[in-house]
Amino acid sequence: MEKLDFTYKNANYNAEFLIKILTILKDITKTEQFEIRLIEAVPNDQEEFMEEKGLFSQEVFDFNNLVRESHGIQVDFNKIVNILKQCRTVWEFSMSAAISDNEWIKVNLIEGDLFTIVHNEDNNIKSLFANFINNNEIIIEE
Repeated sequence: MEKLDFTYKNANYNAEFLIKILTILKDITKTEQFEIRLIEAVPNDQEEFMEEKGLFSQEVFDFNNLVRESHGIQVDFNKIVNILKQCRTVWEFSMSAAISDNEWIKVNLIEGDLFTIVHNEDNNIKSLFANFINNNEIIIEE
């Protein structure tokens, strides 16, 4: 197993970036199911969604609590993307996706900007993130 550590430059608005990471992982693993072990997500600014006030917050908070109380859950890709689209910031996140019966990709996020991806050497994860590196969105920790 290999580990890729990197920092995302805009921790206060990282939910959209996390969706991009999950999309890459979905493409690598060819799976629609992720195991979410931890999530601490912050809903979008309620002023922006005044006509639907409360809807966004409640679903995100309920999901945060469900994951916490269940000590992790299996989630469909579309469900987690739907939750993340309602957020601007994810402070803590831990998930994994199966490549095969004994092969996993794991993603951990702490403090909103410090990412770790643990993966099999066969998956050249770093090359998949080249666009983000070239655009100075992330800084690879050597």
